Amino acid sequence: MTLAHLNYHHLRLFWEVARSGSLRSAAARLHLSQPTISAQIKSLERSLEEPLFERSGRRMKLTASGQLVMECAGQIFSLGTEMMRSLHGQGGTRSLRLNIGITDSLPKLVAWRLIRPAMKAFPNLQLSCAEGNAQELLGQLASGRLDVVLSDEAAPSSLPVKAFSHLLGESPVVFCAVPSLAKKLSKNFPASLKDAPTLLPASQPHSLAA
Repeated sequence: MTLAHLNYHHLRLFWEVARSGSLRSAAARLHLSQPTISAQIKSLERSLEEPLFERSGRRMKLTASGQLVMECAGQIFSLGTEMMRSLHGQGGTRSLRLNIGITDSLPKLVAWRLIRPAMKAFPNLQLSCAEGNAQELLGQLASGRLDVVLSDEAAPSSLPVKAFSHLLGESPVVFCAVPSLAKKLSKNFPASLKDAPTLLPASQPHSLAA
């Protein structure tokens, strides 16, 4: 498919449905019938050769390809609005955009302290933050969907793409325990932590058996 084959009207309809999450809401806002919107979105899917939605009950859930198309469409229409404002003397200097990935293991207060200087330096900065595991975010970084990833671990050397890790700061680690256990573990610390009962966060929820 070449760029000339992309129908921006169909793309706009898809974007409106993706934002609202349902055909009914988008149809009411656009004053169009649901079958009309559905047919044009299907035409867009055929031209892209990718499914953009999968149904989840009454709602329209984006596929991985649909999520990518939605993000790109948002940038396209934001740029179009900016162009129209500039043509009519309402626009200023084009704002910068920064897409940041934040690993779910990184404390959000730490992430904000790292991001805040950029917000102060560029008041018109359009900031987008995505949260996920390190491997998922590094994949988005490699594909150009993210500009930077904030993580509590360096990018692995086994990563198939070139990534540069920069140390931005350090923080201490605190272990908490009931007084009796803390007294016991304080001897020969940190070697005493070996085989000690420990409660740690997990990436997936687990059920506890009685």
